[in-house]
Amino acid sequence: MFTMNQLMGLKVFKPLPERKRLKKDGTPRNLPKLGKVHSVVFSPDGSKVVGLLVKRPDVAGMVARDDVFLGVDSFDQTERGLVCTRGDDSFDDAARKRLALDWDRCIIWGGMDVRTVSGKYLGFVSDIFFADTGRIDHVLATDGGVSNALVGGFEIPVGLLRGTKDGAAMVVDDSAEDIALSGGLAAKAGEGVASLKLKGKDAGRKASVAVDKGSFALGQALGKAKNAIKEVQEGDETQAAEAGIPATPAADVRVEASSQTKSIRSAPSDDVPRTTYAPAGQVRTGSAATKPVSPKKANAATDKSASSKAGSGKSAADEAAVAIGRQLGKTRGMFAAFKKEFDESSK
Repeated sequence: MFTMNQLMGLKVFKPLPERKRLKKDGTPRNLPKLGKVHSVVFSPDGSKVVGLLVKRPDVAGMVARDDVFLGVDSFDQTERGLVCTRGDDSFDDAARKRLALDWDRCIIWGGMDVRTVSGKYLGFVSDIFFADTGRIDHVLATDGGVSNALVGGFEIPVGLLRGTKDGAAMVVDDSAEDIALSGGLAAKAGEGVASLKLKGKDAGRKASVAVDKGSFALGQALGKAKNAIKEVQEGDETQAAEAGIPATPAADVRVEASSQTKSIRSAPSDDVPRTTYAPAGQVRTGSAATKPVSPKKANAATDKSASSKAGSGKSAADEAAVAIGRQLGKTRGMFAAFKKEFDESSK
């Protein structure tokens, strides 16, 4: 059993002459491509497949070429697509003459509306199932969109086919209206035979209503989940209050420069020479009072005495500010010495 949709879009290849089918190394050559199938052609009474319309590539990508008619008895199906089997007799006038076709009365069913004799709309032709001989088994008529996915379509036997109306619609017997829909997701979900009795456009409208209800139910579920999360958060806050756990505000910590930091920043640069020896008139007696003191030790002693005077009442912020000031003072001296060495080496 073949279907119309299986043939649509397949590549069609032309055969090579016998002497050109193999390369010098014995491997087969690639077949030249004729085009792709874009329509299936049916007999004037609409009950049998008589051939395919093959769309050929445009010339230089700009000039369109006419479609080629490929007879139903002139191709074999392979993994790559369809391969013509009758050479030039597979196409156009030669194929139409061999099949004795009245070309002007042939029909292309694909996409055509399906109506009953009384004018009831059942959908459009979405697929056709046929045997190897081309004889149609049944036609699948659907309304497309959501209704096709949920409830399926009408599988109309070829015996109910009554022809065409003005070449714009497939006409079927009125009894086709009573055919149960093929199923779709509704049948797989076990909705029952009653839910499959929807017809034509009524099926599309009812399916759309079902989708709207499903969307509303999803919105309700999301809302309930959001409210549940909010209740849990509020419950945690209530339990904390009942347990006597006070809310602790963020500490207001401020870091300000102390007087010692300011004095360090205003101290003279290391570029200024400092006196590190005892005055000429001073006599060493061996006591600690007359021993020369280096500037670094003097600064350390000053910082230590200032720190001891502050006492235990000094906050952690003040101590941090003092430490920062010391580091700034050391850094400034280090960069001053570096600059001095750089200037001397640049001369």
